[in-house]
Amino acid sequence: MKKEKYFAQARNKYTDYRVQKAATLMEFLKEKMPEASKTKLKSFLTRRIVYVDKNITTHPDHPLERGMVVQIEHNKQKNTEFQNKDISVLYEDAYLIVADKKSWCYKYSYR
Repeated sequence: MKKEKYFAQARNKYTDYRVQKAATLMEFLKEKMPEASKTKLKSFLTRRIVYVDKNITTHPDHPLERGMVVQIEHNKQKNTEFQNKDISVLYEDAYLIVADKKSWCYKYSYR
């Protein structure tokens, strides 16, 4: 009697869509997900979970051509903003964070 091996299968991290005709990204998403509102589709772009040919794309008017692959990531957290009652973020970009903190809060430096 032969033993069967069972392997756990991981859930796909992305939903893949292949572009069949030229369109903008927003038009394409609306066609693939007709039940989703325009606000919901824009939130996908804002949350940076939409990839076009493996590159994050945030602009709704990004042009798509036939043969490109659009991916939607499943596992990104919906709310990634920093929340703390003692520290508030005044400004943030890709390279700098400016925070206002209480005087008794510790400061941390990572090198």
